Amino acid sequence: MGEILLGGEKFTAIEVVDLSEEGDLPSHSIEEGFEIADHIFHRPKEFKVELTLIQDEVPRLQELYERKEPIDFVCGIGVFENCVIKEIQIKQGGSKNTFQAVIELKQVRIAKSKQATLPLSKQLQVTPNEEDAPGGETATEPIIDG
Repeated sequence: MGEILLGGEKFTAIEVVDLSEEGDLPSHSIEEGFEIADHIFHRPKEFKVELTLIQDEVPRLQELYERKEPIDFVCGIGVFENCVIKEIQIKQGGSKNTFQAVIELKQVRIAKSKQATLPLSKQLQVTPNEEDAPGGETATEPIIDG
């Protein structure tokens, strides 16, 4: 048994934490008909954890699930940031106030956006406002170069 932290909350893990890591290896065919690949994309890590909970811990775990926010997951194999709880299974344990829970976590990628300000050049040609352009009320024939 060992303790784990989920979003700063301590829980007791009764089984080994299962870690799944996988990568995508995109490939393409070359003229000779062979498949080649030159890079790999790592998919987010996934975890399966079995917990022993007392009755007071069940609502804390459910709250973490319902928040739908990334949390930190700390266990014996490392610290993993930006994890979400994908699934929770809770069943009555060996005694009246003990529960067994299986949770599945998935590490998510967090994208950060940046804002850039680009100065406009003084040489930029801007179309004048039609109201400021001189003109008359009489329609004229277009000028055709020829």
